[in-house]
Amino acid sequence: MPLTVAVILLALGTAITHLYLGLQLTGFGGYGLGVLFILNGLGYIGLTALLYLPVRSLDPYRGAIRYALILFAALTIALWILFGTKDSLGYLNKLNELLLIAALVVEGRLRRN
Repeated sequence: MPLTVAVILLALGTAITHLYLGLQLTGFGGYGLGVLFILNGLGYIGLTALLYLPVRSLDPYRGAIRYALILFAALTIALWILFGTKDSLGYLNKLNELLLIAALVVEGRLRRN
């Protein structure tokens, strides 16, 4: 249970960061990039919700959803490395995403046992 809480908090942390940046960018006329940040934040929220919502019909897909969230975070990190602003918020958010990936991997292994 503590690991699940950690995953949720880490995912929400990075989601909020991306939503905030997206709203900031759209407010300054950067609509294309702002929309991408907003979609990224919503992606984190959506995948995390699918992973943990108590919906029995999702049970057979939890492993695939967890894997999709890991890939989503890894892609976000890779795109930041290629195109992102290298500032303290960016580095902090990437650390958050690395911790999210680690927590998801550990949780996935524990749930298989």
